[in-house]
Amino acid sequence: MAIRFLYLAYSLVWIIFGIYAWSLSRRQTALKRDLEDLKRVSSKGSGGTFRG
Repeated sequence: MAIRFLYLAYSLVWIIFGIYAWSLSRRQTALKRDLEDLKRVSSKGSGGTFRG
């Protein structure tokens, strides 16, 4: 019976890790998109140079 709980706990940890990794991936994608938007807006307003 104890081995069953061990498998359940092990599976739960991997599921939580997978959700966390997926969440980080989505955040990174959103940050990259925001950074590109910021670079584009900055280059329009400052004569084409980005100083960051």
